Amino acid sequence: MFTSINTPQDPFKLTTDYFAGYPKTPDEMRMATEKAREAITEEAENVKEVISIYNKAARGEATMNEITLANKKAQNAMVAARFATVMSIPGAVFMLPAMNKIAEEFSVDFIPESVKKAFA
Repeated sequence: MFTSINTPQDPFKLTTDYFAGYPKTPDEMRMATEKAREAITEEAENVKEVISIYNKAARGEATMNEITLANKKAQNAMVAARFATVMSIPGAVFMLPAMNKIAEEFSVDFIPESVKKAFA
């Protein structure tokens, strides 16, 4: 299943690399919190836009391009909802590297684009 895990030490290296990115000072924590806030704000704006376009579509006023855009943004919102649900489980943050690797193996979007963009 894991093509990049060849030795028993590889999962520990993945976890060590993951924890190296954790904030260690109050300033780093403040920056991480601000990035998370930006990602949440972006997702909220996307959902508002999706609802607006779907309301227009229900009235017959939306173009096909708007509906296509709304469908793509709705798919991204579902990825964000799945990610938020998993992250609400206590201890899930420790399994994030493994869950992300499994998602990559099965070609599933696990981390939302807004989170990737904010923390990349």
